[in-house]
Amino acid sequence: MPKTNSETSKYPCGVCSIGVRYSGIICTGSCSQWYHGGCVNISDKHLKKLTQDEIKTWTCENCKTSMTAQNGSMSELTFVAIGEAEQHPTSKTPSPSGYHKVKENRNTVISDLELSLSAVKTKVKDQEGQEEDDLETSLALAAEVGSLLLAENLELKKDAEDLSTRNSALEAKLAELEATLEDRTEAEEKYLQKIEESGRKLQEAIAQIAKEKQNRQELQNFYEDHDTRQTLIFDEQANKILELEQIILNLKREKSGQRDLLDKNQQDSKKFKNVETQTIQTATAYTITPSSPTPVAQELAKLEKKLDCM
Repeated sequence: MPKTNSETSKYPCGVCSIGVRYSGIICTGSCSQWYHGGCVNISDKHLKKLTQDEIKTWTCENCKTSMTAQNGSMSELTFVAIGEAEQHPTSKTPSPSGYHKVKENRNTVISDLELSLSAVKTKVKDQEGQEEDDLETSLALAAEVGSLLLAENLELKKDAEDLSTRNSALEAKLAELEATLEDRTEAEEKYLQKIEESGRKLQEAIAQIAKEKQNRQELQNFYEDHDTRQTLIFDEQANKILELEQIILNLKREKSGQRDLLDKNQQDSKKFKNVETQTIQTATAYTITPSSPTPVAQELAKLEKKLDCM
């Protein structure tokens, strides 16, 4: 059985001492070591084409020499260490489909080993009744049982390593998912804080809009009141203007009447010009009269003064 330590692989090659990962074969002789196909002059193509019978009859040169020295009576069995289905390094995480395929292949190999072991047990039971001097046969059976048990043990160890690798991969995946979940939780908290801040700003904006609406309504009411007051003032001024226009019209009419009366008086004075005293008195009366303002003229002057003040 190959020795293992922290500096060498679990399956070092019996020739180059480099760990065998794929395209390898195990010797079922006394050395029970793994070998690269290239180290024992077996190409990968030829190794893949080996039949089960050819695989089970292969031994390394050292074991062949040792077995020849012992009269070549020991039965030899070989087993494929790592076939084409196990070409992925153990450091990588196997995919689920590849893992199940490798598992099925190993189950098949283990089943074959169990059948071979059962046949060996049957042979051992058959040999129990024979004479004890058949030492060579007993040694051959013991070697065959040891080889089968060793191969089965290696397969079980390989399964355990694969399960351990898969478990490590699942643990790493779980840790990654936990880290992702933690990051998402932190991001969710940040988003909630942003939502709360946005809600607060929205409430402030709504309050500001309501205040602006109130100010706008108050300003609108102020302008409406101002427009109403201005309208009343304009209406009042318009009425006053109409009244003044009417007064002016009346004054014009009154003045026109006075002129007509003056003209008539002048005509009458011509008729009486033979009477000098009456003519002088009449002329004096009519010349003095325009100099004294009438009440209508006084009222007109007051209105003009008010208009100038406005």
